[in-house]
Amino acid sequence: DPKILSIDLLSTPSSGASLWGGRKCSLVCSKLRSGYFWGLNCSRILQRSCLDEKMLRDSAISCFIPGEGFCGNIGHDAHITHTLSGIQLLLLVRDQEALESRAEQIVRFVLSLRRPCGGFAGDAFSEADPRFTFAAIAALSLLNRLDTLPAPSMTIAHLLSLQNPDGGFGARHGAESHAGYTWCCLAALAIVGDLQRVDCSVGVCVRVC
Repeated sequence: DPKILSIDLLSTPSSGASLWGGRKCSLVCSKLRSGYFWGLNCSRILQRSCLDEKMLRDSAISCFIPGEGFCGNIGHDAHITHTLSGIQLLLLVRDQEALESRAEQIVRFVLSLRRPCGGFAGDAFSEADPRFTFAAIAALSLLNRLDTLPAPSMTIAHLLSLQNPDGGFGARHGAESHAGYTWCCLAALAIVGDLQRVDCSVGVCVRVC
């Protein structure tokens, strides 16, 4: 099956160089938590076991920074994107114990990324971004810690402020609408239970998505 072969090749350390002209793009070589999660998620959707789940689990744990969250590779800084993927991966492999033992540390890291506008940044050095706001809300929800979100009305108001007259959402207030940002804003609002506050009269998700 070509689909299974593709996932399996990407999980082989030597495959990245041969498939991508010398660039180490395989799931194993990159150690990107997002790549691990999506690779495993694809194999689950296809109902085929083509990845070494123990290797993925152990590698994810090795990229957890105590007191913070998950990083993309050993020696990198923790980032909200990899933290969400790390949570999702541990849930997929059913390692609830590993996740629960790190949950409070992850929650503190996620909440530290909240910006005055109500949105979330990806790391300590970046600005608020809808992608990261979604990742933060999704991470808290998966950890059953959504109740720790401070002043949720401010975050909700921030997300709603990103909607444009064409119905889509942008990276910041007044920025051009983008399908990716629109999805992130709608998904985040759905998780916190305020999707009904989106103005659907302007055709959101029809013209943009």
